[in-house]
Amino acid sequence: MLPWQELDLDALGLTAERCDEAAQFVTADGAIRSGHEAIAAALTHGAPGWRPLGHVLLAPGIRTVAARTYAWVAQHRHQLPGGTAACARSGTDDDPTVGDAPHAPGLRQGVGPI
Repeated sequence: MLPWQELDLDALGLTAERCDEAAQFVTADGAIRSGHEAIAAALTHGAPGWRPLGHVLLAPGIRTVAARTYAWVAQHRHQLPGGTAACARSGTDDDPTVGDAPHAPGLRQGVGPI
């Protein structure tokens, strides 16, 4: 997984605005997942021990809670411990260099911006 500021967004079918609003996950076949669905996709495509959690996040009943929790975390991500410059929202004073990162020279399958 890579910060969206390091990716060629056009090649992935994404925009900076879309990536600033929510986490994005692009599968090897080009399917795009956003928000809590991106987190679930990252988990289901990750290490085997995390895959069941990705499926649980999309289960009926839990899906709604996951979406609301994701929305709160995304809205407050710059205030949470462990935040990096890549987590700063565009247009804020958190990090004046956000958006200035170079594009990654290549894409890895199953890996999308966070």
